[in-house]
Amino acid sequence: QKQERVSNKSDTLTSLPLTPHDIISFQKKGFVRLRRAFPKEVAAQCRSLIWSRLTSQHGISPTDPSTWVERQGIPECFSPKSPPWSFVMTARLTNAIHQLCGTNRWKEFDLGWWVINFPGAYYTPPWGPSGHWHVDGSHYRHRINSKESG
Repeated sequence: QKQERVSNKSDTLTSLPLTPHDIISFQKKGFVRLRRAFPKEVAAQCRSLIWSRLTSQHGISPTDPSTWVERQGIPECFSPKSPPWSFVMTARLTNAIHQLCGTNRWKEFDLGWWVINFPGAYYTPPWGPSGHWHVDGSHYRHRINSKESG
């Protein structure tokens, strides 16, 4: 069954989704929140697949907090060319990446390598990262014009 790319109404609202404040915040904190990056329905489909993976391979249930662990890594990557992942890279999200990295200064990437932190006995709000931080892209030499890191 062929799926068509979901039209994201917010894609047409602006070609520059990040404000100057957002960009400065990203430079200082290393992250930025982009609301409506892709449709809620797509997020629900992706979340369902991740939960299915957690349940089948690790026995972690979304409805049974007693199965939750402090953190669980998912080392797989999913192609942005296969549904539902193909509907994640919307024009809105792509334009935000262009704003942060520069137009055509980054390479398309697979989606994955999540570390999932579970709330509960291990954390109290606001929930934060668990364990040690790592450096993404430590497998290649970083250069100012490296498309691997933007």
